[in-house]
Amino acid sequence: MTGAMRVAVIGGGMAGLSAAHALLRRGADPVVFEAAARAGGKVGSRSERGWLTEDGPHFLARPLGALLDVAGLGGEVIEPSGSRVRFVHLRGRVLRAPSLRFLAAAGAPRALLEPLFTGPLREGATLRDLLVARFGRRAGSLAAELMAAGVYAGDPDALSGRDAFPGLADGSILLRALRGVRNRLWSLRRGLGSLPEMLAAKLGARLRLGASVTALAPAQGGWDVQSERFESVVLAVPAPRAAELASEFALPLAGELRQLRTAPVALVHLGFPHDGLPRGFGVLDADGTLHAIGTLFPSSMLPGRAPEASVGRWAD
Repeated sequence: MTGAMRVAVIGGGMAGLSAAHALLRRGADPVVFEAAARAGGKVGSRSERGWLTEDGPHFLARPLGALLDVAGLGGEVIEPSGSRVRFVHLRGRVLRAPSLRFLAAAGAPRALLEPLFTGPLREGATLRDLLVARFGRRAGSLAAELMAAGVYAGDPDALSGRDAFPGLADGSILLRALRGVRNRLWSLRRGLGSLPEMLAAKLGARLRLGASVTALAPAQGGWDVQSERFESVVLAVPAPRAAELASEFALPLAGELRQLRTAPVALVHLGFPHDGLPRGFGVLDADGTLHAIGTLFPSSMLPGRAPEASVGRWAD
């Protein structure tokens, strides 16, 4: 690849691996620096004693056809086949959502008027702002807290409504739900960790594991990365680490990056007999009394998975 632009991709998680393969498709020559002993970041799968568990996400809702093709995993995609019922723990009760009891607890009369409140989304509106405007104070706040916790383990007053859930701005949420319009959920037969594993393998020597970047600086129209010259750099690391690297040459950028917050989350896997788990997608803790964000029942959803429950909670 003589004459191709050399690009340093700092970080070998899914963002870095995706960037590297996109650069390859455009004729560039990427080199990925990953501090850990494996690529993939938060996305990883473990197979032990008949159990297949995920270190990070259990399902994806976005189409990643191009990456799956590159990884050669298009035929490994599996979709939920069991019940997709959600449960909510609210005020000491476990309620099926939606159900009449849940809707009553959530303030259903105002929420049912949601199709009348589908105007343009205010610039800078938070997730809570968006859903309160649509469903009313009571139902909107509850929905915002559940969605923020269930997807991002985040704060509905800090998450951007447009960026966190872009589909919410497109028409009535309630009418789409009544029509059965849902995001397509999918996983991989050998776990989602097989995706970064195969993407990393395809990069070969372009992926450097155990290679922590401590020196990054602009130099003569390019960049010095660990005393090695590159024409461009992609930062694909968490915001605090990116702020550290940028602080030597871009203080305003470093300051903005330090304002970004992430939620520390611990994931615990528990194994049960098949008949020991409810049939459904999982349960979210709406009032924090269970000391967990929520619980997924992946074996109820994905064929061929060992029976397990995965509990995510705030790290103390």
